[in-house]
Amino acid sequence: VLILAATVLASEKTYRLRGTIAANDVLGDVSELATRAEAVVNGGEHRAFIQKDGSFVVENLTLGDWLLEVASADYAFPKIHVHIATSEEGRASVAARYVQIGTEWSEDAPVLAYPLKIEASAKYDFFTPRQGFSIVAMFSNPYMLMVGASLAAIFIMPKLQANLDPETLKELQNKDDFCMAERRAINKYYPPDWDPSQGSTNAYVGQHPLRDRARKLDEGILIVRFELPFSIWCGGCNGLLATGLRFNAEKKKAGSYYSTPIWSFRMKCRECSHWFEIRTYPKDSAYDVIDGARKKAEPEDLEDDNDELGEKIVDLSQVDESDKHSLLHELEVSEARKRRAIQAAERLSTLQM
Repeated sequence: VLILAATVLASEKTYRLRGTIAANDVLGDVSELATRAEAVVNGGEHRAFIQKDGSFVVENLTLGDWLLEVASADYAFPKIHVHIATSEEGRASVAARYVQIGTEWSEDAPVLAYPLKIEASAKYDFFTPRQGFSIVAMFSNPYMLMVGASLAAIFIMPKLQANLDPETLKELQNKDDFCMAERRAINKYYPPDWDPSQGSTNAYVGQHPLRDRARKLDEGILIVRFELPFSIWCGGCNGLLATGLRFNAEKKKAGSYYSTPIWSFRMKCRECSHWFEIRTYPKDSAYDVIDGARKKAEPEDLEDDNDELGEKIVDLSQVDESDKHSLLHELEVSEARKRRAIQAAERLSTLQM
């Protein structure tokens, strides 16, 4: 209990504020506050140490409003609004009221009786007791949840598989075999019941060494990674597929040029899933677009410099509308080359004169 004996002595327009802290149910012994607590006015403008008997004196206060607090590391005390004023006769008076931090000071609050008695409101407790054993807390742990899910999968999955139809069960087994082949390729895994006399591990698990890439091998098709050697226009969405784009292509033999095989690469456009085919052209050591797309005309793909001045006759009535744009662009580039060749010849003849 804080007993604030507001004995105010006027001396050169400054006043002295006296108070006392008393024991209560929260604060059993006032001497516990000695050397560890102090009376603070206006957040530190004025301070006073609390004596062993709980008394304190704040010096050099002037007329006006003040906020009195007891700063303690162990106990909480209510805050007090102190108003010091003088009457017409020149006598000093004190009006003290409880105040809540964050609210405006109000004159409507009840004035505390004199002498003031303010009880310590609570004792600070900085120690958190250790939590005891709890089954609920143990099973709320993420690691225990993962262990429980794993155990459930071990005991429940065999029962679920027993109720599956044969086709679904066979599909799951094929997936397991595929995963085993993946692990074998990476970690050199050998099944515990495998024996070298049974042949390769691929044959033992019924898996081709190329795995999913060889799913159409019975049709003569191998899945390979193909990189576009030039830019093409897709025949489905008319989008441009730039040089260097890579696709999963179906590779198969489409014929031979003498003893050199001609390979066909069939793949899908990544935008519209339209199929197009590109084949090797051994005669010119190049590639040729066969179906589903058209090659983008580039200056370096036109006729050789020796044929720049020659003429090329094209029957537009026999050309598709999608190819006319490329032919017109080719014609413009060819005409530009002809003009540059004529200008170079004229300049050369001038230098030789």
